[in-house]
Amino acid sequence: MSNPENITYIRHTGYSLQGTKGCHEAPRSLGDDHKIWLEDFRQEGRGAEWRSLKDFPEYLPDIYKKNMPDEISKAGHWGSDFFIVKDFADAVLKGVRPYIDVYEACEWTAVALLSELSVMNNGKIMDMPDFRKTRHYKDQVIRL
Repeated sequence: MSNPENITYIRHTGYSLQGTKGCHEAPRSLGDDHKIWLEDFRQEGRGAEWRSLKDFPEYLPDIYKKNMPDEISKAGHWGSDFFIVKDFADAVLKGVRPYIDVYEACEWTAVALLSELSVMNNGKIMDMPDFRKTRHYKDQVIRL
């Protein structure tokens, strides 16, 4: 028998997004790439082939299409941390609207939190708060 407290774990969370015609899977380890599978691949005779997201640069924002220096691409979250900090700095210093604004960030975060609350409450449908100031925050208490 082993004692779980004495075992060192490498903690990693893999993310995936599935739809009816495709799937995205985030990197699972260092050196891995973002991968996608599309129904169209099967129709092209490729079967269940997963392809690197890098194979589809036409769908990426311009900032991701440039060759990134190693310092950026090897930074946290495969370089994405750099872009978040750069967006924030550009917004503060240059008045440039970030790629993901504060409202979108709140909405994206709320989806995960509300999903967890829903699971904890037997699949109850949860109301999404309105972060865009159309309702006062006191009217948006999440009721279980």
